Amino acid sequence: MALNYTQKATLGRGELYVRTDTETAYEFIGNVSDFNYTPTVEKLERLSSRGGLKTTDVEVVTQQTVELAFTSDDVTAANLRRFALGTETAANQGAGSAASEAVTATVDRYHRLAYRHITTGTVVVQDVTDTTTYVAGTDYEVDLDKGILYIYPGVTIATDDVLHVSYDYTAVTRSRIDAGKTPLQELHILFISDVAAGTNTEWKAYVSLTPEGAHNKITDEWETLGFTGKCLRHASYSSDLYEEYTIENA
Repeated sequence: MALNYTQKATLGRGELYVRTDTETAYEFIGNVSDFNYTPTVEKLERLSSRGGLKTTDVEVVTQQTVELAFTSDDVTAANLRRFALGTETAANQGAGSAASEAVTATVDRYHRLAYRHITTGTVVVQDVTDTTTYVAGTDYEVDLDKGILYIYPGVTIATDDVLHVSYDYTAVTRSRIDAGKTPLQELHILFISDVAAGTNTEWKAYVSLTPEGAHNKITDEWETLGFTGKCLRHASYSSDLYEEYTIENA
């Protein structure tokens, strides 16, 4: 019978944070549905053939790696930037008005207007001379939120006609992600557990991060962004090793 034993069966939960090497404060990743890391040791053995059954008489460690993987279902601009290996810039739209925005029509096709989040009841579509005003629902249709103009076939507007589209639009905060501009992503990762049961731990490492798997844009489940990473040596950590662990012993 084991004496002085306290069970520590653990049901893991926690939060994941990241920062670049030049930053001092961490950024919260958002909800992470799974997080795991895998240490691996590769060894080279020598088998003695001096007699009888071969046995290992020398063993040396040739390689040590630590890899991690996590999935977030918070599709933030920062997470999408990391997944797309891109850069992020502000692409905010201020409130305003578009006056006689020129659109070259193609019948039975969709045309992207210059602005989105168009105000209801403000759209006016005219010909290039501004003398003929076309009728919404008969000649054209506008998706106000997406800023898309559709031209109905078989009506007064013909392909290659130049239209003047006027409308008001509201302000919206947006970010633009330019994908593929940062293929190498090295980050400090900090995981702080808040377990449902068991032992809380804190884990941190310096990681080369890579997107993993597909980002499903049409799905019956929550969209997710997957990542894998390999821990790198960094002088910030004890003895210049890959990672540091802190565990609550109480």
